[in-house]
Amino acid sequence: MREKEIIFINYKIEGLYLVQPFFCAYFWKMMRWSTSILLLFLLLVLFSFKNHTARPYGTARLTEMNIVYENIDNPIEIITPGYSNDQISITVEGANIFTQSPHKYILRPIKGQRKCTLKLSAKEDGKLRLIGAEYFRIRSLPTPIPQLGGLPNNGLPQAKAAVVAQTTLISTYGPGFGYNLQNRVTGYKAKVITADSVYTFKNDAPVLKLDMREVIKATQPGDVILF
Repeated sequence: MREKEIIFINYKIEGLYLVQPFFCAYFWKMMRWSTSILLLFLLLVLFSFKNHTARPYGTARLTEMNIVYENIDNPIEIITPGYSNDQISITVEGANIFTQSPHKYILRPIKGQRKCTLKLSAKEDGKLRLIGAEYFRIRSLPTPIPQLGGLPNNGLPQAKAAVVAQTTLISTYGPGFGYNLQNRVTGYKAKVITADSVYTFKNDAPVLKLDMREVIKATQPGDVILF
């Protein structure tokens, strides 16, 4: 009984030592292959990233709003790092472009167009290569908002003294509009609605007529002025 037990133990030990060298060699061989493949993959990624980041590009962005508006000059900035101005070619569809200063341009939409495409190309080895493209929507200007003098047209009640002090009518595009456009009112129609009467006025100039100002002076809390 003891002899069989010793043989069984010896068999286990010999089997372990016979298998271990084979397993270790196979394991290290697989590790070498895996490491080589991983290193090769990392080198390819780094090489690709280096080529991608080193490749010059061009960008164009509107400096005031993200929409091109009809009938006005739309400032735009064009950046092409790594290239001189004489290497760059700018083509625009749907608008005309004009130079203001280095990297600063003006876009003027063509009437009837609803979108604008701007493409940047660079001359390399005698050939033009596309390095950037931008697409912009073209929209009509918003309707100007009438405003009595310096009083904001926000729909809130105004102090009578402040209303009476105003003598002219102006127009704005509201605080959310990016362009500092100056409009001139050429005429207006107005109503002053009181508790018992409705007065109508008209003028071909932005100035409030004397008769309208007299009616405004007689208004009471709750009366409304419409332009």
